[in-house]
Amino acid sequence: MNNELSLKHMKNTGAIMKSVFTFCFLFILILSACSQKSNTDEIVLYKVADYNINHADFSFVGVQNKQTYTSTKDIPEDVEVRFKSPLAGWHYTHGVLNMAMINLSNFSGEEKYFDFAAKHIAFGMDNYKFFQKRFKKDRPHYYYPLGQLWTMSELDDCGAMGASMIDVYQKVRKKDYKEY
Repeated sequence: MNNELSLKHMKNTGAIMKSVFTFCFLFILILSACSQKSNTDEIVLYKVADYNINHADFSFVGVQNKQTYTSTKDIPEDVEVRFKSPLAGWHYTHGVLNMAMINLSNFSGEEKYFDFAAKHIAFGMDNYKFFQKRFKKDRPHYYYPLGQLWTMSELDDCGAMGASMIDVYQKVRKKDYKEY
């Protein structure tokens, strides 16, 4: 009888050990997968952020003549322009992108992500008055370069971009940012 109990005990112990080993193995496997996913997510995040930095062109292009203008001072009176890069606009999504880049800069310690947002804000603030003077109200303001910067009739006109400007202002103390 003692041998039977011993044999049962060993079988139970073996089954328990096998279960514990399986649990530990699966737990380590899941942790490993989670850390790899996190690492993968982080890699993708940096790739997207770097892509935005490398492909943002804060300039204008003539709608008809396709000429690039790096400053509104160079745009002739009779030339209509648009942003050269879709990343240069002043819409809700751009403000969200700016805040994400600022948060990434804070997380990573890499200033280039903050610099992206700061450059975007400076681009808008340096150029909006030019377009405000030229605006003929011949289309919705959000279809006009930087039209949302001075209109502010909807939350999308100023909410996220305004919030990102506040974040930039924490490091770049420009008077016109504060007055805006």
